[in-house]
Amino acid sequence: MVLTVQAVAGTMQSTGYPDGPPVKAGPALVDFAAGTHLYCSIVTALFSRERTGQVLTTEVAMMEAIYPTLASNFALAVSSDESTYVARTGNRHGGMSLTPYNVYKASDGFVAIICNNERHWVALGKALKREDWATDPKYNPLIERVNRMDELDAEINEQTSKFTRMQLFELLNKTGAACAPVRTLHEVLADPHLRERGMVHDIDHPEYGKLVVMRSPVRYGDVQPPEYKPSGEMGADIDAIYGGELKLSPDEIQELRKAGDI
Repeated sequence: MVLTVQAVAGTMQSTGYPDGPPVKAGPALVDFAAGTHLYCSIVTALFSRERTGQVLTTEVAMMEAIYPTLASNFALAVSSDESTYVARTGNRHGGMSLTPYNVYKASDGFVAIICNNERHWVALGKALKREDWATDPKYNPLIERVNRMDELDAEINEQTSKFTRMQLFELLNKTGAACAPVRTLHEVLADPHLRERGMVHDIDHPEYGKLVVMRSPVRYGDVQPPEYKPSGEMGADIDAIYGGELKLSPDEIQELRKAGDI
């Protein structure tokens, strides 16, 4: 389902590089975008009923949930001739209206660098010992940088490749430039912040052994998240559901088991 919705909504056409085929987004964006919007709509409907007494029905279409995320891409599309429009921009801004905005080389991998404003741009040059970028008419104002993306990205790569990912992360953030290392999934799972928050949680499952599980990112003030409870064996809650919810007697439940119905 994820693949087909990404295809029809335009997500795949916007993902990848200009000289390559359409590519699906790695994460399950469509599922989570639709689920999050549905949660918001349900809570809003409940709040409306509590305040007004009006009962609302709600629906969220997966395609309609993901479509607004392409706002920058659509802005570029409607302002470009269809014959020359480049749908896939790689790691560059979807609207091709910001730069630097890319993934750059480090000596041990890659870093993501974004300059959303002039302060970021000046800070980047300062961090990489290229203060001349801030005054060079070739790269100022922003429209000149946009017109010379390839040239500017090559110059930035030349500088960033001299440092490790973490050196760049610390150096650029210290000066006020927006930067983050491109981490592996194993590095993310070892992230001390995620582990301290309980978002990465190790459990000993009675059936499957040691597992790493995720938890909800929703937090409410000083309320502690509930303790994580591993899933039970198949049918572990049969008696509770059939006996408690459906009010069946133990004999009736046993008869259903004998008949193979549960």
